Amino acid sequence: MTNDIVTYIKNELNKQQLTYPWKMSVHKEIQSIYLFFYLPIGEDKKYQVIFHLDGLSDQVTTMSKKIIVPLFNVTKGAEEGYLNLVLLGIHKTLQDVALQIEEVDNQRRVEVIPTWPNEELIQMKDTRSSINRYNTKKLHWEA
Repeated sequence: MTNDIVTYIKNELNKQQLTYPWKMSVHKEIQSIYLFFYLPIGEDKKYQVIFHLDGLSDQVTTMSKKIIVPLFNVTKGAEEGYLNLVLLGIHKTLQDVALQIEEVDNQRRVEVIPTWPNEELIQMKDTRSSINRYNTKKLHWEA
């Protein structure tokens, strides 16, 4: 098993067998990974949500169609448990966006506003840590 962050994320996303298209763009020179997800909206349109996993950021920032999430939680790397929670956050956010899109289609909502489940993820980490289910294996940014 590799200790490479990019390989880990790609493998985990492939395991999820997502029902909508996505792509990954890796920018090693700035230690960033962009994940683009395209959710159906209406008949022929797609709603794009971007997750920017940023190696230089230390906090979550939410914009209209983009969420910036810190890539690392330890020096020059990330714990596997942390990345697992980031991917769970992405999954939860996409589920929420899909529901919002449905509400827009049914005219029960005016716009789609992606939100990051920060508090839920903090609670999950605390729970997993307390029962020794948080993986502290270090993954690194391989050049």
